[in-house]
Amino acid sequence: AALVQLSYYNRERPFLDPFCGTGTIAIEAAMIARNLAPGRSRTFAAEKWLRVPRRLWDDARAEARDLQQPAPDFTLVGTDIDAEALVIDLEGAAYFRWEDYDKAVAALREAVATLPERADLHWMLGQSLEKTGAPADAAEPYRRAVALAPERVAYRYALGRWEMAHG
Repeated sequence: AALVQLSYYNRERPFLDPFCGTGTIAIEAAMIARNLAPGRSRTFAAEKWLRVPRRLWDDARAEARDLQQPAPDFTLVGTDIDAEALVIDLEGAAYFRWEDYDKAVAALREAVATLPERADLHWMLGQSLEKTGAPADAAEPYRRAVALAPERVAYRYALGRWEMAHG
C-alpha cells in the first residue's frame, strides 16, 4: 500500500504495474480506490482488553464501512510474463480482498484449477467458502494449502479451526 501511496495514483487515474508478479500492488491500488480499511474483516487481540470498550471497536468498524467507496470506473492493469495465470489470480484475490465472497469462490475455483501449486489461492478459496455459508466445502482447500505450504501458520490455523468446528 505504501508503494501505491508514494505514486501519483488515485481513484481518478489509471494504474499500471508492468511487472506485477502475483498482483499484490495492483490489489492494494484497487483497495485504495475503494477506500477499504486494512484489517477490516479480522479481529485483534486488543479487542479483549478491558480498558477498550467494545463500542469503540464497533464504532470504528462502522465508520470504516461508511467510508468505503463503490468500485470506481478506473483502469487497473497488471501484467507479467504469465498473463493468463495473472488475470485469474488477480480476479480471485481482488474479490476476496473486497469481501465479495460469492464472486471470489467462482474466480478462485478457476484459479486453483489453473494454478494448483499456489497455496494462497487454496486458502482464500477455503475462507471464501466459509464466508458464503458452505463451510463443509472449505476443508479440502484448507488441507491443500497446508500440504503446499506447511510453514504458513495462517493456513494451519484455518484448517485447525475448521476441524475443531466441523471435523
